[in-house]
Amino acid sequence: KLGRLGMVIGCGFSRAAHPCVPCPFALIRNIPKHPFSRAQPSTTSRAHSRMLVSDAGFQGREGSGFGFPQGCDWGEGCVAAFLKHVQDFERWIMRAPRRSPAGPFHKVVRNQLQSREVPAEDPKVKPWLIVGLGNPGMSYRGTRHNIGFDMIDKLAAIESISMSSSKYKALTGIGRVNDVLVVLAKPQSYMNRSGEPVFQLMKHYQVPLEQLLVVVDDLDIEVAELRLKKKGGHAGHNGMRSIMEHCGNTKQFLRLRVGIGRPTGITPVSVHVLSSFCKEDREQIDYALAEGVNIIRMLLTKGVDRAMNTANSRSK
Repeated sequence: KLGRLGMVIGCGFSRAAHPCVPCPFALIRNIPKHPFSRAQPSTTSRAHSRMLVSDAGFQGREGSGFGFPQGCDWGEGCVAAFLKHVQDFERWIMRAPRRSPAGPFHKVVRNQLQSREVPAEDPKVKPWLIVGLGNPGMSYRGTRHNIGFDMIDKLAAIESISMSSSKYKALTGIGRVNDVLVVLAKPQSYMNRSGEPVFQLMKHYQVPLEQLLVVVDDLDIEVAELRLKKKGGHAGHNGMRSIMEHCGNTKQFLRLRVGIGRPTGITPVSVHVLSSFCKEDREQIDYALAEGVNIIRMLLTKGVDRAMNTANSRSK
Protein backbone atom coordinates (compact mmCIF):
# COMPACT_ATOMS: atom_id res chain seq x y z
CA LYS A 1 0.00 0.00 0.00
CA LEU A 2 2.80 2.40 0.85
CA GLY A 3 4.48 1.74 -2.48
CA ARG A 4 1.31 2.63 -4.36
CA LEU A 5 0.79 5.62 -2.09
CA GLY A 6 4.28 6.92 -2.80
CA MET A 7 3.80 6.57 -6.54
CA VAL A 8 0.53 8.50 -6.56
CA ILE A 9 1.72 11.23 -4.19
CA GLY A 10 5.02 11.44 -6.04
CA CYS A 11 3.14 12.33 -9.19
CA GLY A 12 1.71 15.30 -7.34
CA PHE A 13 5.10 16.76 -6.50
CA SER A 14 6.05 16.78 -10.18
CA ARG A 15 4.08 19.77 -11.45
CA ALA A 16 6.18 19.75 -14.59
CA ALA A 17 4.15 16.79 -15.90
CA HIS A 18 1.34 19.02 -17.09
CA PRO A 19 -0.46 22.09 -15.69
CA CYS A 20 -3.85 20.35 -15.96
CA VAL A 21 -2.83 17.32 -13.88
CA PRO A 22 -4.64 17.15 -10.51
CA CYS A 23 -1.92 17.38 -7.90
CA PRO A 24 -2.58 14.73 -5.24
CA PHE A 25 -1.74 17.32 -2.58
CA ALA A 26 -5.52 17.50 -2.63
CA LEU A 27 -5.48 14.03 -1.14
CA ILE A 28 -3.93 15.32 2.05
CA ARG A 29 -5.23 18.85 2.30
CA ASN A 30 -7.54 18.01 5.20
CA ILE A 31 -5.36 15.55 7.13
CA PRO A 32 -4.93 16.81 10.72
CA LYS A 33 -1.40 17.69 11.70
CA HIS A 34 0.45 14.67 13.04
CA PRO A 35 2.24 15.38 16.34
CA PHE A 36 5.54 14.03 15.01
CA SER A 37 5.48 15.69 11.61
CA ARG A 38 6.42 19.25 10.69
CA ALA A 39 5.66 18.89 7.00
CA GLN A 40 2.28 20.32 6.03
CA PRO A 41 0.98 21.36 2.60
CA SER A 42 0.97 25.11 2.25
CA THR A 43 -2.18 27.18 1.77
CA THR A 44 -1.05 27.88 -1.79
CA SER A 45 -0.63 24.17 -2.50
CA ARG A 46 -4.08 23.44 -1.14
CA ALA A 47 -5.70 26.14 -3.26
CA HIS A 48 -3.73 25.02 -6.30
CA SER A 49 -4.83 21.42 -5.70
CA ARG A 50 -8.49 22.36 -5.55
CA MET A 51 -8.16 24.37 -8.73
CA LEU A 52 -6.42 21.55 -10.58
CA VAL A 53 -8.93 18.95 -9.45
CA SER A 54 -11.77 21.20 -10.62
CA ASP A 55 -10.08 21.97 -13.95
CA ALA A 56 -9.39 18.31 -14.62
CA GLY A 57 -13.05 17.43 -14.12
CA PHE A 58 -12.53 15.08 -11.17
CA GLN A 59 -14.82 15.28 -8.18
CA GLY A 60 -14.51 13.07 -5.12
CA ARG A 61 -17.32 11.60 -3.12
CA GLU A 62 -20.08 14.02 -2.16
CA GLY A 63 -18.42 16.71 -4.29
CA SER A 64 -15.73 17.39 -1.70
CA GLY A 65 -12.71 16.48 -3.82
CA PHE A 66 -10.13 14.22 -2.25
CA GLY A 67 -10.30 15.52 1.33
CA PHE A 68 -11.10 13.92 4.67
CA PRO A 69 -14.11 14.84 6.78
CA GLN A 70 -13.47 17.80 9.02
CA GLY A 71 -12.41 16.91 12.57
CA CYS A 72 -11.01 13.53 11.58
CA ASP A 73 -8.44 12.27 14.07
CA TRP A 74 -5.16 10.86 12.77
CA GLY A 75 -5.34 7.08 13.04
CA GLU A 76 -6.44 3.92 11.30
CA GLY A 77 -9.66 5.52 10.07
CA CYS A 78 -7.78 8.36 8.40
CA VAL A 79 -5.33 5.97 6.77
CA ALA A 80 -8.20 3.83 5.44
CA ALA A 81 -9.96 6.92 4.08
CA PHE A 82 -6.71 8.14 2.55
CA LEU A 83 -6.17 4.81 0.76
CA LYS A 84 -9.76 4.93 -0.49
CA HIS A 85 -9.09 8.32 -2.07
CA VAL A 86 -5.91 6.95 -3.61
CA GLN A 87 -8.07 4.27 -5.24
CA ASP A 88 -10.44 7.00 -6.47
CA PHE A 89 -7.47 8.80 -8.01
CA GLU A 90 -6.32 5.58 -9.70
CA ARG A 91 -9.79 4.97 -11.15
CA TRP A 92 -9.87 8.54 -12.49
CA ILE A 93 -6.50 8.03 -14.17
CA MET A 94 -7.66 4.75 -15.75
CA ARG A 95 -10.85 6.40 -17.09
CA ALA A 96 -9.23 9.62 -18.29
CA PRO A 97 -9.38 10.24 -22.07
CA ARG A 98 -6.10 9.40 -23.73
CA ARG A 99 -6.27 12.61 -25.79
CA SER A 100 -6.94 14.85 -22.82
CA PRO A 101 -4.58 17.83 -22.14
CA ALA A 102 -2.89 15.69 -19.50
CA GLY A 103 -2.50 12.77 -21.89
CA PRO A 104 1.25 12.19 -21.41
CA PHE A 105 0.84 12.14 -17.65
CA HIS A 106 -2.13 9.78 -17.85
CA LYS A 107 -0.20 7.43 -20.11
CA VAL A 108 2.73 7.17 -17.71
CA VAL A 109 0.62 6.63 -14.60
CA ARG A 110 -1.85 4.34 -16.38
CA ASN A 111 1.00 2.08 -17.47
CA GLN A 112 2.33 1.96 -13.91
CA LEU A 113 -1.08 1.06 -12.52
CA GLN A 114 -1.67 -1.62 -15.14
CA SER A 115 1.74 -3.12 -14.47
CA ARG A 116 0.58 -3.87 -10.91
CA GLU A 117 -2.29 -6.08 -12.04
CA VAL A 118 0.02 -9.06 -12.59
CA PRO A 119 3.07 -8.55 -10.37
CA ALA A 120 6.41 -9.65 -11.76
CA GLU A 121 7.38 -12.51 -9.47
CA ASP A 122 10.03 -15.16 -9.18
CA PRO A 123 8.67 -18.01 -11.36
CA LYS A 124 9.57 -20.41 -8.55
CA VAL A 125 7.16 -18.62 -6.18
CA LYS A 126 3.63 -19.91 -6.73
CA PRO A 127 0.63 -17.85 -5.59
CA TRP A 128 -2.13 -19.04 -3.32
CA LEU A 129 -5.56 -19.43 -4.90
CA ILE A 130 -8.35 -18.47 -2.48
CA VAL A 131 -11.78 -19.29 -3.85
CA GLY A 132 -15.12 -18.28 -2.38
CA LEU A 133 -18.11 -20.30 -3.57
CA GLY A 134 -21.46 -18.78 -4.41
CA ASN A 135 -23.93 -17.97 -7.16
CA PRO A 136 -23.67 -14.87 -9.38
CA GLY A 137 -26.38 -12.25 -9.61
CA MET A 138 -28.12 -9.76 -7.36
CA SER A 139 -30.87 -12.21 -6.41
CA TYR A 140 -28.33 -14.42 -4.59
CA ARG A 141 -26.40 -11.65 -2.85
CA GLY A 142 -26.39 -11.97 0.93
CA THR A 143 -27.83 -15.50 0.95
CA ARG A 144 -26.44 -18.34 3.04
CA HIS A 145 -25.10 -20.15 -0.02
CA ASN A 146 -23.03 -17.07 -0.97
CA ILE A 147 -21.04 -16.83 2.25
CA GLY A 148 -17.91 -17.74 0.26
CA PHE A 149 -18.38 -14.66 -1.92
CA ASP A 150 -18.84 -12.55 1.21
CA MET A 151 -15.54 -13.79 2.63
CA ILE A 152 -13.66 -12.95 -0.56
CA ASP A 153 -15.24 -9.50 -0.69
CA LYS A 154 -14.24 -8.88 2.93
CA LEU A 155 -10.65 -10.00 2.36
CA ALA A 156 -10.36 -8.00 -0.87
CA ALA A 157 -11.69 -4.84 0.80
CA ILE A 158 -9.32 -5.09 3.77
CA GLU A 159 -6.28 -5.83 1.61
CA SER A 160 -7.25 -3.31 -1.13
CA ILE A 161 -7.36 -5.98 -3.86
CA SER A 162 -9.50 -5.11 -6.86
CA MET A 163 -11.90 -7.86 -7.95
CA SER A 164 -12.70 -6.26 -11.30
CA SER A 165 -10.86 -8.75 -13.52
CA SER A 166 -12.66 -11.60 -15.26
CA LYS A 167 -10.88 -14.80 -16.18
CA TYR A 168 -12.12 -18.33 -16.90
CA LYS A 169 -15.71 -17.55 -15.83
CA ALA A 170 -14.60 -16.09 -12.51
CA LEU A 171 -14.11 -12.64 -11.00
CA THR A 172 -10.50 -12.47 -9.89
CA GLY A 173 -8.08 -10.19 -8.12
CA ILE A 174 -4.32 -10.41 -7.62
CA GLY A 175 -2.53 -8.91 -4.66
CA ARG A 176 -0.64 -9.57 -1.48
CA VAL A 177 -1.82 -10.60 1.95
CA ASN A 178 0.90 -10.12 4.53
CA ASP A 179 3.40 -9.99 1.66
CA VAL A 180 2.21 -13.36 0.29
CA LEU A 181 1.07 -13.39 -3.34
CA VAL A 182 -2.57 -14.45 -3.65
CA VAL A 183 -5.19 -14.82 -6.36
CA LEU A 184 -8.74 -14.27 -5.11
CA ALA A 185 -11.57 -15.75 -7.13
CA LYS A 186 -15.39 -15.84 -7.19
CA PRO A 187 -16.59 -18.36 -9.81
CA GLN A 188 -19.46 -17.01 -11.92
CA SER A 189 -20.47 -20.37 -13.38
CA TYR A 190 -23.04 -21.07 -10.65
CA MET A 191 -22.42 -23.33 -7.68
CA ASN A 192 -22.84 -26.69 -9.40
CA ARG A 193 -20.14 -25.85 -11.97
CA SER A 194 -17.58 -24.20 -9.73
CA GLY A 195 -14.94 -26.82 -10.51
CA GLU A 196 -14.24 -25.73 -14.09
CA PRO A 197 -13.10 -22.13 -13.35
CA VAL A 198 -11.18 -23.28 -10.25
CA PHE A 199 -9.28 -25.90 -12.27
CA GLN A 200 -8.54 -23.42 -15.09
CA LEU A 201 -7.25 -20.80 -12.64
CA MET A 202 -5.02 -23.34 -10.93
CA LYS A 203 -3.62 -24.34 -14.30
CA HIS A 204 -3.13 -20.75 -15.46
CA TYR A 205 -1.34 -19.56 -12.32
CA GLN A 206 0.37 -22.92 -11.70
CA VAL A 207 -1.08 -23.16 -8.23
CA PRO A 208 -0.15 -26.38 -6.39
CA LEU A 209 -3.02 -28.27 -4.80
CA GLU A 210 -1.69 -27.61 -1.30
CA GLN A 211 -2.05 -23.84 -1.95
CA LEU A 212 -5.72 -23.98 -2.87
CA LEU A 213 -8.14 -22.71 -0.21
CA VAL A 214 -11.90 -22.95 -0.76
CA VAL A 215 -14.29 -20.94 1.43
CA VAL A 216 -17.64 -22.69 1.59
CA ASP A 217 -20.89 -22.67 3.57
CA ASP A 218 -21.68 -25.68 5.75
CA LEU A 219 -25.09 -26.84 6.99
CA ASP A 220 -23.67 -29.11 9.68
CA ILE A 221 -21.96 -26.28 11.58
CA GLU A 222 -23.72 -23.79 13.82
CA VAL A 223 -24.25 -20.31 12.40
CA ALA A 224 -21.06 -18.20 12.23
CA GLU A 225 -18.75 -20.96 13.45
CA LEU A 226 -15.57 -21.61 11.45
CA ARG A 227 -13.70 -24.82 10.66
CA LEU A 228 -10.43 -25.10 8.76
CA LYS A 229 -9.59 -28.54 7.39
CA LYS A 230 -6.72 -29.93 5.34
CA LYS A 231 -8.88 -32.40 3.47
CA GLY A 232 -12.31 -33.99 3.43
CA GLY A 233 -15.30 -34.94 1.32
CA HIS A 234 -17.94 -32.75 -0.24
CA ALA A 235 -20.59 -33.50 2.44
CA GLY A 236 -23.32 -33.11 -0.17
CA HIS A 237 -22.17 -29.65 -1.24
CA ASN A 238 -22.45 -29.42 -5.04
CA GLY A 239 -19.78 -26.76 -5.38
CA MET A 240 -17.24 -28.85 -3.48
CA ARG A 241 -18.26 -31.93 -5.45
CA SER A 242 -17.60 -30.11 -8.72
CA ILE A 243 -14.16 -28.91 -7.59
CA MET A 244 -13.15 -32.40 -6.48
CA GLU A 245 -14.27 -33.90 -9.80
CA HIS A 246 -12.28 -31.39 -11.85
CA CYS A 247 -9.17 -31.79 -9.69
CA GLY A 248 -8.95 -35.53 -10.20
CA ASN A 249 -11.39 -36.63 -7.49
CA THR A 250 -8.93 -35.54 -4.83
CA LYS A 251 -9.79 -34.53 -1.28
CA GLN A 252 -6.35 -33.08 -0.58
CA PHE A 253 -7.02 -29.35 -0.54
CA LEU A 254 -7.78 -26.84 2.20
CA ARG A 255 -11.27 -25.68 2.93
CA LEU A 256 -12.53 -23.00 5.32
CA ARG A 257 -16.09 -23.90 6.27
CA VAL A 258 -18.47 -21.25 7.55
CA GLY A 259 -21.48 -22.49 9.47
CA ILE A 260 -24.95 -21.53 8.28
CA GLY A 261 -26.93 -24.02 10.40
CA ARG A 262 -29.65 -26.41 9.35
CA PRO A 263 -33.22 -25.23 8.67
CA THR A 264 -35.82 -25.45 11.39
CA GLY A 265 -39.25 -26.95 11.01
CA ILE A 266 -40.24 -28.21 7.59
CA THR A 267 -38.22 -25.68 5.56
CA PRO A 268 -36.47 -27.52 2.69
CA VAL A 269 -32.68 -27.31 2.60
CA SER A 270 -32.80 -25.86 -0.92
CA VAL A 271 -34.94 -22.97 0.31
CA HIS A 272 -32.85 -22.50 3.45
CA VAL A 273 -29.48 -22.12 1.67
CA LEU A 274 -30.88 -19.62 -0.84
CA SER A 275 -32.49 -17.43 1.82
CA SER A 276 -30.94 -14.46 3.62
CA PHE A 277 -29.81 -14.39 7.23
CA CYS A 278 -32.02 -12.90 9.89
CA LYS A 279 -30.75 -9.75 11.60
CA GLU A 280 -29.20 -11.55 14.57
CA ASP A 281 -27.49 -14.18 12.42
CA ARG A 282 -26.24 -11.48 10.05
CA GLU A 283 -24.44 -9.73 12.89
CA GLN A 284 -22.78 -12.99 13.89
CA ILE A 285 -21.84 -13.72 10.28
CA ASP A 286 -20.23 -10.30 9.87
CA TYR A 287 -18.08 -11.01 12.92
CA ALA A 288 -17.24 -14.47 11.55
CA LEU A 289 -16.12 -12.94 8.25
CA ALA A 290 -13.66 -10.69 10.09
CA GLU A 291 -12.41 -13.71 12.03
CA GLY A 292 -12.12 -15.64 8.78
CA VAL A 293 -9.86 -12.95 7.29
CA ASN A 294 -7.57 -13.23 10.32
CA ILE A 295 -7.46 -17.00 9.94
CA ILE A 296 -6.55 -16.71 6.26
CA ARG A 297 -3.77 -14.28 7.14
CA MET A 298 -2.47 -16.71 9.75
CA LEU A 299 -2.66 -19.59 7.28
CA LEU A 300 -0.51 -17.69 4.77
CA THR A 301 2.13 -16.59 7.28
CA LYS A 302 2.12 -19.05 10.20
CA GLY A 303 1.18 -22.26 8.43
CA VAL A 304 -1.76 -24.65 8.26
CA ASP A 305 -1.44 -26.25 11.70
CA ARG A 306 -1.27 -22.92 13.54
CA ALA A 307 -4.27 -21.59 11.61
CA MET A 308 -6.27 -24.79 12.21
CA ASN A 309 -5.64 -24.69 15.95
CA THR A 310 -6.73 -21.07 16.11
CA ALA A 311 -9.83 -21.46 13.91
CA ASN A 312 -11.13 -24.67 15.42
CA SER A 313 -10.48 -23.64 19.02
CA ARG A 314 -12.38 -20.36 18.58
CA SER A 315 -15.41 -22.23 17.33
CA LYS A 316 -15.67 -24.53 20.37
